[in-house]
Amino acid sequence: MVTDSISLITKNLFLTSVLILVGTACSSPSPQPKKVVEAETIGDMLERKLVIDGRPTQQNQHSLFLDRTSDYGLDNIKATQIYAVDFNLDGHQDLVLLPEHYSSPRFFENKKGKFVELKYSPFPKLIRAQAMVFVDLDRDGQKDLITYTLNQRTALNWDPIVVYRGAFAKGKLSYQIWPNAVSLSPDATSSVVPFDFDLDGNLDLYVGNWYDMRSNPPVNRPDRLLKGDGFRFFDNSALLADEHHFKRDIKLFDNARPTMAVSLCDVDQNGRPDILTSSSGGYFNKMWLNLKKGQQWLMQDYSEKVGFAHDPDGVGPLSGGNSFYASCTDYNNDSIMDIAVGELFHSYESEKVDRSAILTGSSLTFPPAFIRNEYINDDGSGRWTQADRRGTFADLNNDGLIDLIIDNSGYPPKTRLVVFRQHPDHSYEDVALDWGVDVMNPSGTITIDVDGDGDLDLLVGQNSIRDSKIENHLTLFENQTDSKVKSLSIKLHGQRSNRDGIGAKIDVYSGNQIQRRIHQLWSGPLSSQSENKSFFGLGNDNVKKIIVTWPITKSKDDEKNLVVTYDLSRARLKARSVITLCESGQWHRGLAPCSNK
Repeated sequence: MVTDSISLITKNLFLTSVLILVGTACSSPSPQPKKVVEAETIGDMLERKLVIDGRPTQQNQHSLFLDRTSDYGLDNIKATQIYAVDFNLDGHQDLVLLPEHYSSPRFFENKKGKFVELKYSPFPKLIRAQAMVFVDLDRDGQKDLITYTLNQRTALNWDPIVVYRGAFAKGKLSYQIWPNAVSLSPDATSSVVPFDFDLDGNLDLYVGNWYDMRSNPPVNRPDRLLKGDGFRFFDNSALLADEHHFKRDIKLFDNARPTMAVSLCDVDQNGRPDILTSSSGGYFNKMWLNLKKGQQWLMQDYSEKVGFAHDPDGVGPLSGGNSFYASCTDYNNDSIMDIAVGELFHSYESEKVDRSAILTGSSLTFPPAFIRNEYINDDGSGRWTQADRRGTFADLNNDGLIDLIIDNSGYPPKTRLVVFRQHPDHSYEDVALDWGVDVMNPSGTITIDVDGDGDLDLLVGQNSIRDSKIENHLTLFENQTDSKVKSLSIKLHGQRSNRDGIGAKIDVYSGNQIQRRIHQLWSGPLSSQSENKSFFGLGNDNVKKIIVTWPITKSKDDEKNLVVTYDLSRARLKARSVITLCESGQWHRGLAPCSNK
């Protein structure tokens, strides 16, 4: 159903696959005297490789994005998960890649616009992981590292969550294991998201767990809330209301859900970080609101009360969807948080199965309320699958209207990258083909301003799920947006709060509108990580002021958030500017340190 609040316009994309045959058999005429031509052996035939070119359907000089992979030294590189992190502290984004779904990370240093792989390992011994989180745990300016794995039945050994302290000294990067950082047994971990639950300045962890597939039938594993103290994390899951209720007669955690992904938001905008979880197998999603009960702050699930658990069509306990992600932002600039939800569904499934949707926030009162608008990418064939595995909000053309990038992946050749461009009436249109980025089976897509020109470029990985003939390669798409269109990139510097400002609410006032963001970097299962800045397209407008609600209390005696206003009305910023906002109220042009005074 399309409402007046939002119209989701989807294009019927007829996806084509280009088949390239490598190593064709030789043939020749037979003039006199005859030449002896050896028959092709079975081995020769097996060596021939049928390859599917999963790159964009079309690219030309008029596309908004151009493939610059080779120019940046990233030819023939594989990646399923991608991490933008300035690990050498030079102000330029470096890259860390996981080539396969369980593999050793590769580190690439950004050297004057070329990515060069480190010739050494920053780890004391070989490591493998399925996902990573780069975040500053001790406020020293260097990103530390958390690794985790979606342990499953086929794994010989289950890997625990591991925490590493990062350092860059004498030109070398290193990561050292912090012993006993997480005192949990290995679990089927699909997501780890840092956030400051209690606003004490230390990052806590929300750990999303999926099915334990070793059991028959598979068993839902409960999620965890870990209280952080620098590099040490302690189980405080009792604060997740009823999540760990154990039903003794069936020996199960009956409120646990198979969590596929976790994301951060402040849905009710009370200054406390909330958590959105996405569930598989028809189980309901959860919306953990951070609310005060008596003298204690607790996470309470409001998903069914607000319509986030599932769509209204299903009936029964397994009438949800196969949810992959939930990402929040204020997409229509009305100062109410909205949520994009990604689902896996097939053309032959009934309306009882949840479809991907945008939940448009419709009320500033408590509890939150949403208008659900579902969408599909129907190619007209009658047989299609939509598998929206990860969604990232970003303003790609700097017009002040945030767009949505979706990894629609896993059922080639019809699953390709989706880019929903937002129009002035707040409708969305899929322009991935027109913009030259509709990669087949995309994986781990992130946004990054790789050339420092003030618009967001795309790094898109790839996987060969359900078709091994797809060539898995990383593609860097450089944004060609007109340089006259203005933008602002904001780097947050927490001082009492966490150094990266994770969970901060940022309001940018420009022209006649307010753009609102919650600063967070992760979305989807086994998440990648975008550049650690908040980007705002401005169109032709100038910034008047910025208000940041920092993820820290005013004082030990005042539980209200620290709210700081930055007056930029006389700043005369360049059309494309980067600024640093300090928690103290200072601000600087470019990337600059903040005084501790």
